[in-house]
Amino acid sequence: VAFCRVDPRDGALAEASRCLDAGARGIKLHPRAEQFALHEGAVEQLVALAAERRVPVLIHAGRGIPALGADTLELAERHPGAHLILAHGAVSDLAWIWRLLPDHPNVLIDTSWWNPADLIALFCLVAPSQIVWASDSPYGAPVNSAAFQLRCALAAGLGPEAISAVAGG
Repeated sequence: VAFCRVDPRDGALAEASRCLDAGARGIKLHPRAEQFALHEGAVEQLVALAAERRVPVLIHAGRGIPALGADTLELAERHPGAHLILAHGAVSDLAWIWRLLPDHPNVLIDTSWWNPADLIALFCLVAPSQIVWASDSPYGAPVNSAAFQLRCALAAGLGPEAISAVAGG
């Protein structure tokens, strides 16, 4: 699945539209790399575009980034048709955001992470319906990531139906 990575300050709306028209299947935001916050106006426009086009917005949410969960939940409330995915197990905010996720069904968390303790916490705290398997786990090939991440799901007690749902079933 091809995502269009955009910097919200540099004509992002036009670039995202161009990429989606060319076949991109989502929009990727990397607040740490581009040094922006999710409460900036251009991000709001990108989320609105994603909702209109029915494509997800993938948001980098790994370590080394200021917490962005509150802004994500606010965007999700203002754009209930948008699907916002917090990447990398949402480790920037997982300690608290898991409690509020049931009220935000359009916020998902992906499994692209390398630390088994964080992944097991994710699988224990978040409903499988709000977890999506991700193939871009840092430092690994997709098949290795799948084996590692799904073993963490088993260790957390997820059953076959839940694991199948997380893995795209």
